[in-house]
Amino acid sequence: MRIQNLLLSLLLAVPAVAQVMEPSQLGVQIRISIPEGNFRDALGGLRVPGYGASLLAEFDLGDSFHTRAALGLDRWPQGRGNLVDENREINAFHLSVEGLYFLQDEGALRAKGPYVLGGLGGYAWSLGKDITGLATTRRAIHMAGTLGVGWRLNKHLDAEIKALMGAVDPGLSALVIMGCVNYRF
Repeated sequence: MRIQNLLLSLLLAVPAVAQVMEPSQLGVQIRISIPEGNFRDALGGLRVPGYGASLLAEFDLGDSFHTRAALGLDRWPQGRGNLVDENREINAFHLSVEGLYFLQDEGALRAKGPYVLGGLGGYAWSLGKDITGLATTRRAIHMAGTLGVGWRLNKHLDAEIKALMGAVDPGLSALVIMGCVNYRF
């Protein structure tokens, strides 16, 4: 319950922060993700894509370094090959921080072009009852990291490919390949 209150407080604070930041620094991220390894096996062994969205706040630290904070939700549904009465869905709420390093000198371009990224976040996982083997849905909180590459297309739009890696539960680790589109206001 405390985590939900914290996430709600952060979500409500975003409009207040938006008043003191440049308009191009706040945005949203939309993701499509492909589960791999035992994460895919927990979902029924099918490579069913998941989806997610985040609110972003990005900060320019100078010298081609940027950082961003994200508050988001991801969902991986069970595959169509699973039984109708099975509950193999995985959900994750997250609060994370990522660092970005632009590979081109900003100069007149102002941070356009390719970049690399890496981050760390706290993930609140919700596992379906048929994943845990128990009669109820299980919730767990663990850290996870991201590594990836991206391309800043213009002042407002980025495209990224990144991997999410970390522990979900004992015996279950997250390995997810994500395709992301970021839009900054």
